[in-house]
Amino acid sequence: MVHGGRILGSKDARCRRLPEHGSERKGDGVSKKFVQWEPPGALNYGISENIDAFTQGKTATSIMWAAVGLAMITEQNRDKVMVVPAPGIRQADGSIKRLYCIGGQPWVINNFATPEQKQVIIDFLEWWYSPATTQEYAKKGGNPADKATLESPPIRLDQSVEPCNEIHDSVESGFLSFAEIL
Repeated sequence: MVHGGRILGSKDARCRRLPEHGSERKGDGVSKKFVQWEPPGALNYGISENIDAFTQGKTATSIMWAAVGLAMITEQNRDKVMVVPAPGIRQADGSIKRLYCIGGQPWVINNFATPEQKQVIIDFLEWWYSPATTQEYAKKGGNPADKATLESPPIRLDQSVEPCNEIHDSVESGFLSFAEIL
């Protein structure tokens, strides 16, 4: 969670991208290869442009919030669309523990909120991302989203959070730039 250029729950407010699988350029190369098949302007798409491009058949895939998933399945593409569940790790009992994150639109603070309302929201988010709360959430099966919780024992020893660690470690500083424009 980024607030005022600071990542809540992190001592290091700087995000970085680490080399992937031994190659410093591997991630960049994959991104550039995919871009060649995207519609013009795709690098600047927001949520609505992403939905429009997908529903109009301009792009083959889209990762989108579940809340808008149904809007992306139209009469024209209904027989061609597949909704894929979040990745997961098979447990000893055969079940699959899926990796979901809390976040997105519910955390957007309305700019027309009063200073008091904004403070209540910020207080809640600071509580939500506090070490005690995030660790308790993770212990009960929730997906931790902050680096301190991901790296804390026994959470770190749980193999189901490893994809989250990899994602967290490869987050680019774009999140901080994005937060600065809000």
